[in-house]
Amino acid sequence: MDESMYCFNLFKKSGTMIDVGAHWGTSLAPFVNYGWNVYAFEPDLENQRELVRRFGSQIHIDSRAVSNKPATNVTLYKSQQSTGISSLSPFHESHYAAIGVDVITLTSFIEEQRIKKVDFLKIDTEGYDYFVLQGYPWKKAPKVILCEFENSKTEPLGYTFNDMAEFLLSKSYELLISEWYPVKAYGTKHEWKRLTSYPCEIDENAWGNIIARKR
Repeated sequence: MDESMYCFNLFKKSGTMIDVGAHWGTSLAPFVNYGWNVYAFEPDLENQRELVRRFGSQIHIDSRAVSNKPATNVTLYKSQQSTGISSLSPFHESHYAAIGVDVITLTSFIEEQRIKKVDFLKIDTEGYDYFVLQGYPWKKAPKVILCEFENSKTEPLGYTFNDMAEFLLSKSYELLISEWYPVKAYGTKHEWKRLTSYPCEIDENAWGNIIARKR
């Protein structure tokens, strides 16, 4: 399942998207093509270059990482196995310390950029999604949020799939869960399992995305 396209189809007009962990821009591409104002966070230098090559000045690219509190010179870990698992947390055996990056909260960023509203917030930070949500200014709650879960990444950081889902419920969102079968190897094609509503039970080794729509 392409969760970003599912979210794109929930909108009928242009708006503002924030993509935290943009990678190569697969999720933001349809929004750019539809004339959206897109802010893309991508601290991995190689991925940044790919974003510039693909989109140029069509999007706003920010090289900082995002979490629930600001910081400077935090280690970003990369992997030669996959360009898609750069993270502030070394959860995979292939990770190595790459560069130091600055970290900002979305509360500070939205104030800094004077963004009046956010229609779509997409988060894929390889473990830090809940922290990104905690640093968001909820008086400007997005209409739709897409964020990733995978307990094997997040339990060492102190939270689970249910913690993040319950947090979103407390912010008056209805949740759909796009569950994928356990990852066999990063950097390869994964197998999708199902789309279901929350609350639900998931495989303890599963991963996937939460699609949160404002009630």
